[in-house]
Amino acid sequence: TSSEMKAADGGGATSTEPCKLTVFVTDRQERLSWQFADYADFSYAQVVFPDVRTLALCLPSGQMHRWRLDANEQWKEDPQAVRIDPGRYTAIAATENGKFIYFAEGKQVAAIDALTGRRVAFVDLKVGEKRGEMAGYPIEAVAAVGDDHMIAAALWDGRVALAKCQPLAN
Repeated sequence: TSSEMKAADGGGATSTEPCKLTVFVTDRQERLSWQFADYADFSYAQVVFPDVRTLALCLPSGQMHRWRLDANEQWKEDPQAVRIDPGRYTAIAATENGKFIYFAEGKQVAAIDALTGRRVAFVDLKVGEKRGEMAGYPIEAVAAVGDDHMIAAALWDGRVALAKCQPLAN
């Protein structure tokens, strides 16, 4: 993702141009460009590859856009965005088989079905006090461990949690 930034009155920054997601290949040729509707979606957007030919862009406004790499190596956007729970996600990961996507928000990790966007499992983590000034969020990174809703989460207190997300009742 990219954006030209300038200092905002009272602190922080704002974008001086439209924010966009751009995908390049090794020869620096642009293969995909998608413009965000607003800065809020840009600033908390999360990108994940559920499989080697699918790119998912999850927005805090509650939409998941997907592109698939076709036989001609061109990215084609799915015609409809998938509805997901809105939130300020700070980390994202997909299972190796591409069936589930995990989001971190606050002290919770939630699993969604990668096709439907439906929440299927979650875990609340016990996170200690922030350690140091560089950590920004209670859960800094998340990784899928196998395909049975096990996750590893890097926490701002310097620990790594290994936990199993609990399935939701249908």
